[in-house]
Order: sequence, then structure tokens, then C-alpha cells
Amino acid sequence: GWSLVDLSGVTGWVSDKKIWEVVSDGAGNWMFGQEMNLFLSTNDGAAWSRVVDFSASPTSMSGFAVYSMAYTASRWSVFLRKTGQSRAFHAASDATGTWAAATVDSVTQSGQTLVSHNARRMAAGDGTVIIVNANDVSRSTDGGQDWTILSNVLPKIDVRDVATDGNGNWIAVHDNGRVSISTDDG
Repeated sequence: GWSLVDLSGVTGWVSDKKIWEVVSDGAGNWMFGQEMNLFLSTNDGAAWSRVVDFSASPTSMSGFAVYSMAYTASRWSVFLRKTGQSRAFHAASDATGTWAAATVDSVTQSGQTLVSHNARRMAAGDGTVIIVNANDVSRSTDGGQDWTILSNVLPKIDVRDVATDGNGNWIAVHDNGRVSISTDDG
């Protein structure tokens, strides 16, 4: 059965805001984002604490909200967005209090839009992280640290979600009932 976890005493958590996604490292650690905060459980979800507030220094991402996240290759990745802008950050699994801005083609990502601010989901496996939007893909092969933007690579422009088996196979699903597949790691 299921039971509700009481988060009322967790700094930064609010009861009336969406939580978009929850991710696990497969070893009892779980993370979710709400607004500009990330929360971590190190005991399979029984207790939670805030590990970062992206509105505070040094990230100072005021107005952004955590929208999607992933875990691969001992690294957490998070995608934040607000109207007209998107950003990505990453942290080592053993340093969840220290988040760094991702780069795009080795250039600091601050001030750049990683993918459209309307991007919907990210997924990760075997060191690769992919974020999808429209028919565009943003792809990282180092756990979310550096990204490459691939425009117009999906065969349909209305991608909804993406997933991987961690063996180089990726599937994207589209609003119009279509499915796209990549067998070369995205």
C-alpha cells in the first residue's frame, strides 16, 4: 500500500505547488524539484531535506522553476525553465549541495537557452541525458555537464516524452500518437 509522507517541516516545501517529477539513483537516494528548490531523500523517501534553492546565490535563477530531472553516471541533472528561457544544472551524486551551470558546446550556459523554454521532459541512461521539445533534442554525453543542441532531428514536431533503456536505445512519444526511436544513443 501507499502512505502519505509528511513534508510540512521541510524547509522550502509548500503544499500548494506542483512537483513535476521524482528521480532515483537506484541506491536509495531520491530527488524531486518544486518551484526553485530541489529536495533529497537518502532513505528511500522516508525523510526529505532541501539541498538547493536555485533562487539564492550562487545560482540566482529567480523566476525559474525546476521542470525535469535525471540521474546517470553518478550525476544528477536538472532542467529549469521560465517564460522564454531554460537552464540546466548538474551535481555529483556525493555533492548535492553544489550545483554547477551546464555548458553548451563547452561555453558556459548562463545566458543561453539550452532548449526551448517549452521543453517537456528529460531522461538519462549510461551517461547520456536528453531533453526533448518540438522536434529538437538537447543531448549530453557526460551526465548533464556539457550539452549539444540538435535542431529538427525528430520526425514529428510535437514530442511529449522521452525514455531510454540505458543501452543506447531511446524512444520519444508525440502528442499526435506517434512514436520515434533512436538506436544510436540519441
